Order: sequence, then C-alpha cells, then structure tokens
Amino acid sequence: MSKPLIKATQLWVYILVCFSLTVLACALKYYLVCAVHTSSACRYLCPSFLAHDTSSFPIFLNKIFDLQVWVLHIGQNLFGIDGTYKNLIFSNLIMAPVVDELIYRGPLFLLKNRIGLYLWWFLAVCLCVFFAIGHKCAGLSLFPLIIFGLTSSWLVMKTKRFWPCIALHFLYNFQAISLSFYQSFLWGS
Repeated sequence: MSKPLIKATQLWVYILVCFSLTVLACALKYYLVCAVHTSSACRYLCPSFLAHDTSSFPIFLNKIFDLQVWVLHIGQNLFGIDGTYKNLIFSNLIMAPVVDELIYRGPLFLLKNRIGLYLWWFLAVCLCVFFAIGHKCAGLSLFPLIIFGLTSSWLVMKTKRFWPCIALHFLYNFQAISLSFYQSFLWGS
C-alpha cells in the first residue's frame, strides 16, 4: 500500500500546528501553576521534586528510561562530543528526538496498519504517559508532555511518516534550549 501524496508544505503546516499546540499547553501549565501556587493543591500539582523521587516505576519502565540515557551517552561518545554546550546541543537537538521518538512513537508507526484505530490510540495514550513520566515530570508538568506525545502520535497517524514527529521533537527541544539560553543571557544563570 503506497503512502498518500502529501505536499511538503502541508507536512510542515501539520508540524507547526502540533508545535503551536504544545507551546500553548506549556503556557496553560504555567498559568495553572500561577493560579494554584497559594492553594493547598499546589503540593500535588506543583511538586518541587522530580517524579522519580516520589514514585517507583516497574522494572521494565526503569529499563526503558536507562536505555534512553545509555543510547544518548553512546551517541555522544561515538561522535566525539565533549564540552558542556556541544553535549547539550547534540543530546537535546539530535539524539533525544531520534531516540525518544523511536522508543515512544516507533511502535505506533510500525503498528499503524496492523491494529484497529481505537487500540492504536489507546497504545498512543499509554506511550504518551510513559513519555511524560520518562522525562521525570509530575503534577502539572505532565500536561504539556502528554499533549506533545499526543500531537506526535497524531502526526504519525495523519502523515503515515515517522520523520515529522522527529522534526516536531527537534523544534520543541530547540525552543526550550533557546529560552533557557536567552534567559541566562539576560538575567544570568
């Protein structure tokens, strides 16, 4: 079965719409954090510690998360990446999008024509939750990553291609790194 012809401009429109939704989810998260920071719910919705400190993962999830870190280190060593900024840029802009998408959207890409639509979306939601937890998020911080995972999954389903979700991940990580560099440049670290 051949892939439907989607123009490159249409693919990039899909990617940018998904990117916009993810950035809006981040903005909504920050608004909600500001809204609940004085309430008693803040301790649950805005924890100041990492999710892996508060919960124990099943063994298979720990192995997946360890695999991610291992592959990133192997990639850095393989390409001779050293130095803080080179390491940061390589791991976040090149390796992380490829590795994360292979782990969390790869199964969806392989199964897109082999299982029913409802089962496919159920698997997509489960993988999105694992994706968010794998990034050591808790509380409201899970929201933008789950939205990111859902939009990446939608890209796989809509375009029937794998590379758009890697491009989306690259854009998301690029804006996150750019914002932190911009902030440290203006206000110091």
